Amino acid sequence: MPGLTQAPGSVSQGDAYMTVGESRRMAEARISRTNSTAGRLFAFDVCSDTNILSEGEIHVWQLDLRNGEWDGFSSVLSRDEHEKTNRFRYARLRENFSRMRIGVRLILSRYLDASADRIQFSYTEAGKPSMAGSRVFFNVSHSNDIGLIAVALCPVGVDVELITDLKSEGTGIVAMVCHETERTELDMLSTVERSRLFYQLWTRKEAFCKAVGIGLQYAIADLFFQKQCLPLLYQVCDTRYGRLPYYVHDLACPLGYAGSVCAPFRPAAIRWFDGSLRAGSEDGSANLKEGGNF
Repeated sequence: MPGLTQAPGSVSQGDAYMTVGESRRMAEARISRTNSTAGRLFAFDVCSDTNILSEGEIHVWQLDLRNGEWDGFSSVLSRDEHEKTNRFRYARLRENFSRMRIGVRLILSRYLDASADRIQFSYTEAGKPSMAGSRVFFNVSHSNDIGLIAVALCPVGVDVELITDLKSEGTGIVAMVCHETERTELDMLSTVERSRLFYQLWTRKEAFCKAVGIGLQYAIADLFFQKQCLPLLYQVCDTRYGRLPYYVHDLACPLGYAGSVCAPFRPAAIRWFDGSLRAGSEDGSANLKEGGNF
């Protein structure tokens, strides 16, 4: 959180700090608890330090929602989440929702001293989820078969969108979403480039709204972005209020997608992790793939 100082090589937990070694031992204990609740082992790579969040750092996890391996961990879901899953009419929507929620629980358990099935969520009036009493903040987004989870020590927002062709009917939504300078820039581009830039702008604005916690009630056409010296980093600006104390970072999403993450600080580092499941060991375990920095 802003103002929180943290010793190098340590991870915050409650009011205490743990060394890297202590955090790994905590992760090992968490694995055992998850094994008993999920029915089979979700084996984390405890030799890595991916569960350690530093001040000024954002972790972004990418999930492949096509992977049916997620379904094997549905026991970590709450009764309410199971009920919400069953309300979807189409199988693909049910699968994407369920797998996203499973991924959120399993990944957040890496940062908390709690098994995945015991994490308690609360929601704002705008629907933004949080974990009461935790210093860890997160946000989620999914589009088509891709899911993103952003984790930080302060409020954070993330958005991902499948890029589609705006065509002529996109004129109305462009006017509703884009600042006048953005509309001018879009008019100068080819159809393909126009669609790509529009969805990048859309994800920046939605990530900002989610970081603030107000959803798309904000007058997003008044928002525009001032490029910073760091690549892919922009400060959020508003026609009415000038520069705002929020920064968005474009994400290197898979081909055909646009994504952004937003926080009330200039990120010192954005670490990317592949949250897709990969084949486990002979005992039926599964592992998370992991990546590096943006």
